[in-house]
Amino acid sequence: MSFKKEEELALLEGPGELLKVVKLYLDKRDYEDALRVANDALELARDIEDDDAKEQSLETLTHVYAVQGDLQGAVDAAKEAVDFYKEEDDKQGEASAMSMLASMLMKKGDTQEAVKVAKDSIKACEECDYGKGKAAALAMLVRAYTQTGETAEAMTVSKDWLAALKETGDKQGEAEAIESLVKLHLGRDETDSALKLAKEAVQLFKATGDGKRQAGALLMKSKIYSQRKAHEKALRAADEALKVMRAAGDAEGEVEALYAVMSAHLAKEDSGKALDTAAEVLNLFRAGKKTDKRMESTSLVTVANLLLKLGDPITAVQVAEEARAILHELGDSKEEVTLLLDVVVSAHLMSGNAHLALASAEDAVMLSRLASDNLAEANALQSIARIRLDMGNNDEALQAANEMVAVYSLTNDEVQQAHAQHMVAHIELTKGAYEVALSSADAALGLFRRKKDREGEAAVLETVAQVHQAQERYSDALKVSEDANAIYNELGQKSKATSSSQTIAGIRFANQEVKDVLREAKAAAERCREKGDKHGEAQQQLLIASARLEQASKANPNMDISKPEAVPVKRLMEALMAGKDALELFRESDDEVGEAAALLAVAKIYRFKQEPVLAIEWAKQASVAHKETGDWYGAASALMLEATTLLMMVGKREFSISDGQGGMRKAKPAEEALCAAQDGFAIFQTTGDADATEWAGKVLEAAQECADKAQAAAERAQAPVPEGDEEAVALPLPDDRVDPFLKMGYEFKSQVEIDKFLKRDPRERGLRLKAPSWTPIQDPVMDKLVAAYNRVKR
Repeated sequence: MSFKKEEELALLEGPGELLKVVKLYLDKRDYEDALRVANDALELARDIEDDDAKEQSLETLTHVYAVQGDLQGAVDAAKEAVDFYKEEDDKQGEASAMSMLASMLMKKGDTQEAVKVAKDSIKACEECDYGKGKAAALAMLVRAYTQTGETAEAMTVSKDWLAALKETGDKQGEAEAIESLVKLHLGRDETDSALKLAKEAVQLFKATGDGKRQAGALLMKSKIYSQRKAHEKALRAADEALKVMRAAGDAEGEVEALYAVMSAHLAKEDSGKALDTAAEVLNLFRAGKKTDKRMESTSLVTVANLLLKLGDPITAVQVAEEARAILHELGDSKEEVTLLLDVVVSAHLMSGNAHLALASAEDAVMLSRLASDNLAEANALQSIARIRLDMGNNDEALQAANEMVAVYSLTNDEVQQAHAQHMVAHIELTKGAYEVALSSADAALGLFRRKKDREGEAAVLETVAQVHQAQERYSDALKVSEDANAIYNELGQKSKATSSSQTIAGIRFANQEVKDVLREAKAAAERCREKGDKHGEAQQQLLIASARLEQASKANPNMDISKPEAVPVKRLMEALMAGKDALELFRESDDEVGEAAALLAVAKIYRFKQEPVLAIEWAKQASVAHKETGDWYGAASALMLEATTLLMMVGKREFSISDGQGGMRKAKPAEEALCAAQDGFAIFQTTGDADATEWAGKVLEAAQECADKAQAAAERAQAPVPEGDEEAVALPLPDDRVDPFLKMGYEFKSQVEIDKFLKRDPRERGLRLKAPSWTPIQDPVMDKLVAAYNRVKR
């Protein structure tokens, strides 16, 4: 929209009227015309030698440059303003202009120069006794020191700033200074000092009757309590702030307080009340008390995220689409892309609709390209690559990953580029293109090493090890895996160190080094025990269990009772003890990855010991624990172990198993096996491991056949009894699905005999599982959540 007519009239009135036209253009975000008119105003002020107008024009010009994003232009205009006031010998004006210059330098990233200019401004203010200007310059100096990380200096200057504000009676400034000090104390983990200041601020503003600032101080208290994990106190402070905001009639502050209340409920893991609070925010918009569309979209996004967290992806998508419509209306493509990737794609994946997730990710790519936002485009391409990979479309996934590498190279973000190259290497590995995978991995390694990203380097080394293993180059795989393990230990990443140590053991087992691994692990476990290194001992105990299990499986793969000398009873018992010791030690060390690995190892041992019910129970726990850590391959392995063990029991009609809640439930082997096999097969399909997927498919076929036969037998049993045939039908149904081990006549020792032999440690009974139960838990909050959202939507 043009204001040519207003410009023509303003030229007749003078520079001051032209500056009003600048504001009109700024309100319409027409920065080019705003800059042009601001320059016209400055030139006119110079021509007519109107110093007041020149002063206003320079300040306006600086502001326009800053809003437009031309920070160098803003700095130049601010410098001209400083020179102008020096010529006029106007100390106050010079000090104000220097504060403005310091602000522009800060935005430009030249913090050292900003510090120097801010100090000069403070000195100029002191010379002319300009208290208000001194406070403003001190505020700028605090921001500069904070940005450079000089917290001690920032703390000292903040105290001077607060004192200067008290002298001028600037209550708003006092609030800002106190907030700055609180943040600095929090940054230094000085929560006691921060809380003391926040409490002082509450009383200060309460005494002056300033409800809005009192509520702001209460919100600071809430934030501090949250940082101290005192969530109940955080909630009380936020609730009090909400009441004060409402009493003051501050709708915008009410929204801020509601968000603090919602955060406190989330911290207390009360998602139902959090969603109710989010609904209150939306009610403000629905009732017309708030008309800020951007805030409304933010509230909708919050509700969508909460619904996603609570496992309601369908409603989450509906809410997200409302937010997306508002963002589209506002023309905010960047936030729209973020919403698509963070909420919509995740919700579709959670509901099992990969095709809709893919379509949403492709929408995000299109929007990013229209906005010329390379970073958002790369993130969207990453989502597409992962979805394609999960769908088994490796070629399309590779194409998206290569595009992602190209786009990240345009952003000059070498770390993200390295991650993208790593993804390419992984996909090439799944396709069997080993040399290409190594080439991509080398490129990723180079980037990670240049950026000194040790964790990224270790992750790529693990992929390189997988390639070498696939090529049966075990010595190369071992060296690379040991390098990765060394990095994880150096970084103190226990879980990843545990995982990589298991990889090393697997490579050595494949290279026929089981005895060496066992000997070294026993010696290392003893050393760790002497040093009190529980985590190190846990790793070694897990290696002992794995080695003994490997020996047992090779000594007698079929557990043939006709060869009693080949039945590795003692090895299995030692493996069981080591596995359970490892489990307890991992739990004491808070290593969930190690815990999951130990659970799976114990499940395998029970399977070999022909204790199927225990094997199934431990396998269930292992699958949940692996899912909690994000190890889907491990989860699939546990599920397939469960499925194959259940198939050994198909000769039984029912068996009793833990329900995950302290009780027992009746289960049918064929049905349970089918469910586990389906889940395991689905996960293996997403890993790109063709051999594992093929094997899981065969297990699934066997489980389906058993389930069909069991269903047919049940239907025959329920069929109407023909007259005179009652006696015949009452006979047991024939069943040829006998356990293959029982066919061989093999039996293991009883549990009593095993307990006596092992001199069982009390830790082996009743070990608590950190991961949640695999049994679905009823959540009465869900109905309340849906009702809350429906109320808001109406």
